Amino acid sequence: MSRVVPKTGEALDLEPRKPLTPKQRAQVHADNDGLCYLCGHPIALEEMQDEHVICLGIGGSNDLRNRKPAHADCHKFKTALDRQVIAKVNRIRKREAGEVKPSRIKSRGLEGWRTFNGSIVRRGER
Repeated sequence: MSRVVPKTGEALDLEPRKPLTPKQRAQVHADNDGLCYLCGHPIALEEMQDEHVICLGIGGSNDLRNRKPAHADCHKFKTALDRQVIAKVNRIRKREAGEVKPSRIKSRGLEGWRTFNGSIVRRGER
């Protein structure tokens, strides 16, 4: 899957999500001293969920440096925030690429203005 970076216009190749092996999970857990990187509280290896620091949807990688241990609730909270960021990046990308649909409602416009009593004053009639 490829996306366009908004400002530069170059393609951004997104990596597919890859699960950690048991050995990699233990390494990620040990590298962070057994602490959830979001809340800082201790976390057991069995309870650990691995979290991408920079989410894959905006160009993060599956590299172990980009993966940290997190509690399930902390992981859920950050994922919700990541979804908002991904949606915003996609909106900006579409706007910069000119893919935004025009509004369907076309106003004919008022050829003047309305006074407080409700009558319309046409332009140039003052």
